[in-house]
Amino acid sequence: METILLKILFTISVCLLPHLFGFSQGLQADTIQAYYQKSDFIFIGKIMGLNTFQDDKTKIIADVDVVEIYKGRRWNKVMIVSVNKNFNINKEYLFYGRWGKIKQKQKIVNTGYFDILRSTDAENDKAFPEVKQIVAILKQKLFGKIKTPRPKIILRKCSCSDEKL
Repeated sequence: METILLKILFTISVCLLPHLFGFSQGLQADTIQAYYQKSDFIFIGKIMGLNTFQDDKTKIIADVDVVEIYKGRRWNKVMIVSVNKNFNINKEYLFYGRWGKIKQKQKIVNTGYFDILRSTDAENDKAFPEVKQIVAILKQKLFGKIKTPRPKIILRKCSCSDEKL
């Protein structure tokens, strides 16, 4: 009887008390802060294409249109590599990315894609709590701000050379 009562009290103290006193939000904020510091690029993007390849694990390469940038350069399109297989085309996700690294002539250099550290579905404001914490981190930075991607440049064929003066 006493062991059952002790198990119940232990379960309540471990599972419910952190939520009642707000400790769980602090833990999540710490993880968002840690991911912010580890990441080179944090953004919301829309998956436009998916491919898989076999390395040491099965990975996904995705072509992503950038919607909003919280950390990193103003790219309008990026390529990501992830082991997460739950991505869907034409859906938006919040990505925490880090430059991929390769060894080249005794030096480690950045690749042209991002390894994804974490991703969250951004449809229907599911990523809003994380975005709110990221914005709070940005407010503490001197030049921290939300950026828009660079506009997509459409090259058109001009017939200017055909005109005569």
